[in-house]
Amino acid sequence: NMARKVAFVTGASNVTGKAIAIEFAKAGYDVGFTYTSNEDGAKRTQKEIESYGAKAKYYYMNTRDVDASVKTLNDFCDEFGPLDAMVNNVGITKTWNFLDVTQEQFNLLSEVNIRGTYFMMQAAAKIMIAAGKKGAIINLSSVHAIGTFVGHSTYATTRAAVVRMTRSVALELAPYGINVNAFAPGYVDMSTSEIYADPKTQEDLKKGMAEAAKYMPLGRWQKPEEIGKCIVFLASEDASFIVGQTLFAEGGVTIPMGSQPDWPELIGPKK
Repeated sequence: NMARKVAFVTGASNVTGKAIAIEFAKAGYDVGFTYTSNEDGAKRTQKEIESYGAKAKYYYMNTRDVDASVKTLNDFCDEFGPLDAMVNNVGITKTWNFLDVTQEQFNLLSEVNIRGTYFMMQAAAKIMIAAGKKGAIINLSSVHAIGTFVGHSTYATTRAAVVRMTRSVALELAPYGINVNAFAPGYVDMSTSEIYADPKTQEDLKKGMAEAAKYMPLGRWQKPEEIGKCIVFLASEDASFIVGQTLFAEGGVTIPMGSQPDWPELIGPKK
């Protein structure tokens, strides 16, 4: 009887993290995951994971408290066994004009998006090394690591930092057989989130999405499960030669240069 694989995903009560946790369950992993404010969502994620015959357990986690977060990860592994895959999905997206950013705002984003990811990587690596596991660690970054909008100076900085730390940590963990990569999604379809459940809100969201899709090479938003499938691939043996990379699976949105806003009319099948 082969021991089941074990994955841990931070921030999986909704949309992206939820999809990642579920894809791991489909791939035969038992899954631990966390929530920060949405326990009802965490319960729904657990039910869905269990529907694929996997074991699941969720935990409250606020990665601004590094010690408590590390303890939670260790508690999970004491019960489920050492990690095969660690996914640092939790992150905060907030925007402020550069001239208005306060130290508190800067600290919030850097503590969650940079420091939290960094020390959860470290905790996962220590667990894997102690158990002699050749595991995988995947950190969520964003297209904002390379291209960005007005108002995202703090957020983009934190997402670029994830790309950089992923490369550095991959170098140090490779000799242990632990593979570290990052994943950068594009425009993710959030319409399944309960914050958009109201019919009027759904309608407005879909309108906005359709408008924005005109400027995307694929003409559509990213499905959360597409992210989940990529992450499960990065955690797999098939990705063992991909080391310290950031997979920009973003539908080509960072390709067109902003100085040519009419580019969609200039290419493709003539209407």
